[in-house]
Amino acid sequence: MKNPLKNLFGKKEKISEQWPSEEKVDREVIGQWNILTFYSMEKDPKRSETVFKMIAEESEDCTVILMDYNQREQIQGSENVGFIYDAEYEYLCRSHIKQVITVGKRCYDYKMRCLLAGVQKERINTAFQTNDAAELVKLSDVKNICFVMSPSTRFEVEQIRTKLTVRMKKGEDE
Repeated sequence: MKNPLKNLFGKKEKISEQWPSEEKVDREVIGQWNILTFYSMEKDPKRSETVFKMIAEESEDCTVILMDYNQREQIQGSENVGFIYDAEYEYLCRSHIKQVITVGKRCYDYKMRCLLAGVQKERINTAFQTNDAAELVKLSDVKNICFVMSPSTRFEVEQIRTKLTVRMKKGEDE
């Protein structure tokens, strides 16, 4: 007799086998802008901090779009969000980071963490709806757009990238 649990759940690949190492950064050039995609892991403060440090070491002006948590996750009042406070968001206070856009259901939690880290209020934008994030990017202020994403946010990041690409190709610089 076959194992009913194996048939029910099937075999899953480990995310670590299909997900890039934390040092990996994808780069795409569109006109005068660079889109950089940094790979984080949901609720992994060490990996998030590594990504923030990499962004802080960039020298050109940039916008950070923070989407490193499960967008489909049900937010419940008792959920532990301590992982947000275990990473050093202070790296995002660097003067070349012109804008931090927090996206999705946890956007206000991430905004609060950025504020506590000392990121200036004027530099933080929130987009509860993924569709609104691309319009918040101030293209005239930056050369780089840095996505911080996790495995579960690939689809949402692709939506934002597509909208940004359209804006960039039109030469918008608002």
